[in-house]
Amino acid sequence: MIEGLQRQHTRLGNRIDEMYTDRLDGLITKEFFVTKSEELRTQQREALQKIERHQAAEQSYLLDGGESSELAQRIVPAYVAADLTTKRQLLDFVVSNSVWDKGVLTPVYRQPFDLFALRNVPAITKQAVSGEENGLRLIGRSGRDSNSRPPA
Repeated sequence: MIEGLQRQHTRLGNRIDEMYTDRLDGLITKEFFVTKSEELRTQQREALQKIERHQAAEQSYLLDGGESSELAQRIVPAYVAADLTTKRQLLDFVVSNSVWDKGVLTPVYRQPFDLFALRNVPAITKQAVSGEENGLRLIGRSGRDSNSRPPA
């Protein structure tokens, strides 16, 4: 998208340059050149504004994605260490609704946690609860990680 807008901006600039050459060569009138070059410059400005908006949106998306990823990594340890009231607040923050059907609890995650949950569907279906004392395990992380250390 941005590349197309950049090409459009360049193409408009080239047209203005060509018209200027035509004006110098006497092929077009001064009035025509002024009117058309103003139109083309307006289109150039619009293209630049669109480029800036797309770049800002891209930057924001990347920042939000990084922050969401960090938040998702911190939420499980925060939940484990929290008291019951805080655990309820964290669940309300992550889950918008849950459905209990035939003995199966199906959570509906809020954004951006829905993306992490969808990414981890295979791990969720294997086992979301471990035999550990707190009954939790990090979803999507089966087995040992790459920085495994012996238990302390």
